[in-house]
Amino acid sequence: MKESLLPENFDLESFLKSHEGLNGVRLAEKLKKEYGKYSAFLAEQIKLNSKAKAKLPDFASGFCQYTSKSLEQASSAQLAEFKAHRFGGCRLLDLTGGLGVDDSAFSKSFKKVLSIDNDSKLNEIARYNFDRLGITNIERTDDDAYRFIDKSLKDQSKFDLVYIDSDRRAAAGKKKSVTLHDSEPSVLKMKIDLFKLCDCILLKLSPLIDLTYLAKTLPETERVYVVSLDNEVKEILAVLNKSFSGIAGVTAVDISLNGNETEFSGKLHEQTEADYSNSGKYFYEPAGGLIKSGLAARYAAENNVSLIGKNSLYMLGDRLIKDFFGRKFEIISKIAFSKSNVKKYIKDNGIQNANISKRNFSLSTVEIRKMFKLNDGGEAYLFFTQDSGDGKLMYHTRKCQ
Repeated sequence: MKESLLPENFDLESFLKSHEGLNGVRLAEKLKKEYGKYSAFLAEQIKLNSKAKAKLPDFASGFCQYTSKSLEQASSAQLAEFKAHRFGGCRLLDLTGGLGVDDSAFSKSFKKVLSIDNDSKLNEIARYNFDRLGITNIERTDDDAYRFIDKSLKDQSKFDLVYIDSDRRAAAGKKKSVTLHDSEPSVLKMKIDLFKLCDCILLKLSPLIDLTYLAKTLPETERVYVVSLDNEVKEILAVLNKSFSGIAGVTAVDISLNGNETEFSGKLHEQTEADYSNSGKYFYEPAGGLIKSGLAARYAAENNVSLIGKNSLYMLGDRLIKDFFGRKFEIISKIAFSKSNVKKYIKDNGIQNANISKRNFSLSTVEIRKMFKLNDGGEAYLFFTQDSGDGKLMYHTRKCQ
């Protein structure tokens, strides 16, 4: 018989409300005295519930349970909802259930979600959470992904979508893996069998994965989504289609903190002839997702702006693009970079605080800040880069609203 994580009929909601914001040695001692073997788990819930408020507001307001690892690895609420809005149907199979955040979102777009995980403790937590959230169409099963697939093949089960968010954490002493070859469960080992259960597979992958490697390793990749949250790339989604062959589509998506989405699509490795210039009235910094997707040059061409240099990907133009996919600035000055030139400019303009960014530039932002004795922040935005002729430049800009 499995040992429960909490005392029988324990009111976790009242407990968390009465202990909100508390921590430290004295609390740990108090909990140990009052709750004995349950004290460590309860102390963890106090800490993690506070962390969950920003990442998973519905889970936090529902007074759900977590483990440190499961909360860290879970999709944020916005990213889970993004996936649920793009995919739907009758039956979803999630082979890597985890905390259940993606499952809870998918439960709104699929009639039935079958969620698999081999961590019995985490499964108990997930079932508790689904009950707290009033979700009734998720079936959470204690099983190994490979064993479950074998059973499903024998039963001739069919699904509309198989979802996999493999564990990319390497063994002790090794770096975290970002490749498909070192992830578990391995889609490379399961792919043939999975396509007997379903025509479509959705993979959640590391934001660091190389897209060329992805398409080469999984030629069934029909589309890749590079998904950012508030301009930080958080995850790569790969859609595998059993009958697909050809060049994958790629879509860069940025989700703002208020839920608005900006996106731009093209083909993977699409070659676009771009204009190059180091002059203009407005300075544009493309979003990280646009750069990761390889679509920056195409975006520049379609919006009639120029790239400063092939490897910088900063853009310039003479008109203001109000809905630019990234950040936009008005150029105050352009300076040919040398230590003496920039030092004089900063002194003459009384710049003591600045936001510093660089691309395709030999110095790091830390080295630049130290060289010119600049504090972080303020209204000045300084960009350091090289143009198409390898000329080093600094742009002094102010942010456009």
